[in-house]
Amino acid sequence: MLRRNVVLLVLLTPYAMTTLAHFSALSRRGWLRGLLILLGALIAAPSLAQTPAWQMAQLLSTRTIAGATATDAAGNVYLAGSFVGSATFGTTTLNAQNAADTDVFVAKWSPATGCFVWARRAGGSSSERATALAVNGNQVYVLGTFSSATAAFGNTTLTNSSADGNQADIFVAKLTDAGATADFTWAQAGGGPGLDYATGLALTGNSVYIAGYFEGSTVRFGSTALFNSNPMPSGPATSEVYVAKLADAGSTASFNWAVRIGGQGSEQAFGLAASGSNLYVVGYFDSQSVRYGCTLCISNLISAGGADAFVGKLTDAGTGATFGWVQGIGGSGSEVALAVAAQQDEVYVTGAFSSPTLGLGATTLANSGLSNAFITKLTDNGATMSFRWAEAIGSVGLGITLPQTLRVQGPAVYVAGSFTGATARFGGYSLANSGSIGTDDVFVAGWTDTGASSSVAWVAQAGGVGNDQVFDLALHNTSLFLTGVAILPARFGPLVPAGPAGSQFGFFAQLAAPVLALAPPLPLPGLELYPNPAQHSLTIEVVAPAGPVRLTLGDAQGRVVRPAAVLLPDASGQRYRISLAGLAPGLYLATVQSGSRQIVRRLLVQ
Repeated sequence: MLRRNVVLLVLLTPYAMTTLAHFSALSRRGWLRGLLILLGALIAAPSLAQTPAWQMAQLLSTRTIAGATATDAAGNVYLAGSFVGSATFGTTTLNAQNAADTDVFVAKWSPATGCFVWARRAGGSSSERATALAVNGNQVYVLGTFSSATAAFGNTTLTNSSADGNQADIFVAKLTDAGATADFTWAQAGGGPGLDYATGLALTGNSVYIAGYFEGSTVRFGSTALFNSNPMPSGPATSEVYVAKLADAGSTASFNWAVRIGGQGSEQAFGLAASGSNLYVVGYFDSQSVRYGCTLCISNLISAGGADAFVGKLTDAGTGATFGWVQGIGGSGSEVALAVAAQQDEVYVTGAFSSPTLGLGATTLANSGLSNAFITKLTDNGATMSFRWAEAIGSVGLGITLPQTLRVQGPAVYVAGSFTGATARFGGYSLANSGSIGTDDVFVAGWTDTGASSSVAWVAQAGGVGNDQVFDLALHNTSLFLTGVAILPARFGPLVPAGPAGSQFGFFAQLAAPVLALAPPLPLPGLELYPNPAQHSLTIEVVAPAGPVRLTLGDAQGRVVRPAAVLLPDASGQRYRISLAGLAPGLYLATVQSGSRQIVRRLLVQ
């Protein structure tokens, strides 16, 4: 009960130091700072060989915060978040239905012009917030919560499941980007009588996956109802994790299935990733044991200390989901996994730990502050998983390092977050806080994944003397786009956005990342792709040693869009035809993996 009271206490002030009360629910991880405390301009080392450069930093309208960002194959950047009163994006001004409360916005920004192209709002008379964003071709998907009795998304009106309309329900909506404009195509709601949270969004083709947690006795997605195993109607609410799937039918969508993860305590999910039909969900649990799956598919997590982190696998079976492996991550203190990314069968997880040490497979990480961050890579072996490498990001002394977002593209791994210590260490590099100990600065770091190990390639920071935080990170080639909040003045390298000193603004920034040096895997004898450019189908001709070979086609964000596993009977030339139907025009990477040998080719889809 004490642990739950602590969580409730800090839930009241998740953004008290960094944002207005209107946005207190925007950060799905804001309570972690209090939990970890209670529970236990680029500044780099002179030897830094590669230097990232801030290209752009702009402030959003007053009381406007972008909690999520994503890119498309052409490099356009999409933002989603919340605003109070009104918000201007280029030549478009959005007005909230209730000037005193928050509505949702989705906006498109063009790197070619450096301007916003369009913006759309959604909402009702109370509070709505966007928490995640994903793009597939010209389809833009946004996830969030709405507390209004009804909320309008274009021509679609969603109704809150709570009788008084004061509890947050979940929404998923799709916009179709027509280039210079966009409109909402459909919207779906899920929810129950208690508070519901939406934290994770992932796509595979026309399958839309969401994750989060709920505190009520039930939560419903379409015809599927999930039940809280410990609703505690007369006391503090406990939370349980949900993962659900929608099928996008073009002009409409419907829920196919939903599953829950939970125990007698509280479980929360903060990240979701998809690789083909495999899903990976991360978060934390503080139950002594957690039921992961249905009655026919059970795996129990046993908490090692306080709250422990977890990463689990599910597989989409079409009309249902099957539970795979699950791995707890914990020590004597408290741990949480905050973000996940998947690339083929490699899964990357970042989070925070307050334990003195944290074991991740054969690697033990040491905590140098109140709370350090971890980043780890694991391999999905099918029925099991194995850790490949792990590294710590450490604030020294009384500092806290809190990662917020994780992205992977080929061998490049990017993490962004904040740190409160006097310094934060990233391998052999360190950053010095722009303010006093206890204030947040933003960090962005790049790692090179060499397979069984990793190395820090570069680090960057932004901020000033106040509390500055990053919420999300998106990639296009070597451009990184970040959203967050900053107390002015705040420095992004040589860039200092103008505004009233001491005031808080949402920001949107671009960082040019160095091309990461990589010791490549041993090459395959040969690989041919034709035609290239391609339109409808692709033929891959490969000469490789006999044995299993994995062929994958990935997009610019590192998502696998066409996986295939084959068995070569001999070393003669093998041809495989892959359909490109449904793929948006753009640049893709075709990868052939045979044992330790790998070859990658660029493919242009027209």
